[in-house]
Amino acid sequence: ASPPASSWSSKSAGINGSLRRDIVGLLLPHYTRPHTEILTVPQSGTKTVPSQYFIIADGAQSEFRRKLNLRMEGETLFYNQAWYFRAPDLAKLFARTQLSSMTFFLNEDCYGDILIPQTAEGHWLYHVTPMPEGVEADDWPTFRNMLYRSIGEEFEVFEPQGRYFGSQVRLAASFNFGRALLIGDAAHLTSPFGGFGMNMGIGDAVDAGWKIAAILQGWGGPRLLETYTLERRDVCKYIIEGAAHNNKVSGKALVRPYMEEDSERGEKAREEVREFIIREKTQQSRSFGAQFGYRYTSSPIVVGDGTELPPLQYGEYTPSSVAGCRAPHLWLSEGNSIYDHFGPDFCLLKLDPAVDTTALEAAAAEVGIPLKVFLLDSDEARSLYERKLVLIRPDQHVAWRGNAEPDDCRWLVDVVRGAASFH
Repeated sequence: ASPPASSWSSKSAGINGSLRRDIVGLLLPHYTRPHTEILTVPQSGTKTVPSQYFIIADGAQSEFRRKLNLRMEGETLFYNQAWYFRAPDLAKLFARTQLSSMTFFLNEDCYGDILIPQTAEGHWLYHVTPMPEGVEADDWPTFRNMLYRSIGEEFEVFEPQGRYFGSQVRLAASFNFGRALLIGDAAHLTSPFGGFGMNMGIGDAVDAGWKIAAILQGWGGPRLLETYTLERRDVCKYIIEGAAHNNKVSGKALVRPYMEEDSERGEKAREEVREFIIREKTQQSRSFGAQFGYRYTSSPIVVGDGTELPPLQYGEYTPSSVAGCRAPHLWLSEGNSIYDHFGPDFCLLKLDPAVDTTALEAAAAEVGIPLKVFLLDSDEARSLYERKLVLIRPDQHVAWRGNAEPDDCRWLVDVVRGAASFH
């Protein structure tokens, strides 16, 4: 059953763009106060909502970001053209590749085209990058000719809609602005080649979320929130650079002279394209390293032990329990995930029942850190995690590891909660 709507949420649902701009003007002068009051303007009048922090998640054209005069650094890679249309007969031509999420067309006449099925009812997205010169989004005859030339056959096209858009790679200089935090597209823009827009936004929300929760619960230290930019910006920069590479090795960059010719030089051209795609393009669809392998090893709230990190590769993921890395995943004997046992707070993974953790538990309790101790007697886990004790953050990244408690447990606890500095 759906939860009952509050009187505020139901009244606020009708806020339009003009009123939203008014809210921005009313809100932002007050964001630096210890207890910010967010003033909304629902249809029935004004409403004041007490708040201490403000999450800016209003997208690429963020009005809030502009009001704060925050600059985005980067470039426009290409302008792309996209047409949405209905063509029921087109599915018959793709019967052999119906499991494909998208089809790339490469020939000497095309523009670097991509066809993406949208629905089972025959709706498609035809994407051209970069946008051909002189072609407008509503130039339907040219659109049809380009589509037919790519596929090699004509068919009926209904309800075409078109637009062009820019592949942007941009990054805010900081994601922190007092008590206001930028997340998602308000903080960074990436090329769609790789599908990382939502992925990065969720990562931002998790990082900002657990840190704000820690402060509101009273155990987060005074330096905790500033680590949001320190951790997330470098990760986003790495992912954005990879997506930009994916964008640049698309379209005409993949076309070679004679590639359609039935000859020795044609075969040589196709082999060159094949090798180029495998070498340069695979990471667009196989990006496990970018998804799971990013790490916060330079963060001031993780405590490393000097162990050399595995290489960071965009396409391949190497699990590691080095501090700052994502806690390695493991399916347990009862069939559930090790992540299910970590919980929403800090977790001390204990892989040797003989190791004493009394002092570390007491230090966490002293400052109010919610800490779960998870005892796992597993040779596979010990081999994977390489240490007997592993302290895991609420975002499932490793904060510290060791074979015994540290000499100063309170110091460790203060570092990971942002009340002291390790570096």
